[in-house]
Amino acid sequence: DSLPPSNKRMVVQLEQRSSHWFDTDYVKVLSDSYAVFEYDFENLSFLQEKDIQKSLWYLPLGGDPGLVRLPNHKTKWDLIFFGDLRSERRRKMLDALQAEFDVKVVTETFGHDMHELIRQARFVINIHYFTPPSLEVFRIFESLSLGVPVISEDTANAWWFRDELKSSVRFFDFDSTTSMIRVVRDALKL
Repeated sequence: DSLPPSNKRMVVQLEQRSSHWFDTDYVKVLSDSYAVFEYDFENLSFLQEKDIQKSLWYLPLGGDPGLVRLPNHKTKWDLIFFGDLRSERRRKMLDALQAEFDVKVVTETFGHDMHELIRQARFVINIHYFTPPSLEVFRIFESLSLGVPVISEDTANAWWFRDELKSSVRFFDFDSTTSMIRVVRDALKL
């Protein structure tokens, strides 16, 4: 009831195809919309299969690969993780990090308050929620826009962003605690 009429509605589609939000109601909103902008190239065929091709546009994300820490930036933690902790896989990986590093875990905090917390970490750690995952580019670009580099779990679609992110994001192997710990150790040596 709160959405604009379908003939005037343009949607920026941000969900991953493995998300529980991608239900029949969500697909109907997309298919009824005047335009749907999709950021993930691999989602295009998935959306086309859902009969959304008539209004579908590819709109890749981008950012400044030269983003670096802000001047006079003091840190409190080695790493900050922000997101949903209902994933057992995520919790296990965070437990492994917390056994060796100073990690701030934040849930249910958004906007300015979250940004202030992010700025107090040396790195943001990105551990994917969904399987199979798409690279969580919104979390990455949000962190980079605050001047904080990212250590991210790899994905099949990360190659789309590798050149753009190579100076600001370090990747570790998907679902590998060993690879994650190794990459974090190397990053913190700087």
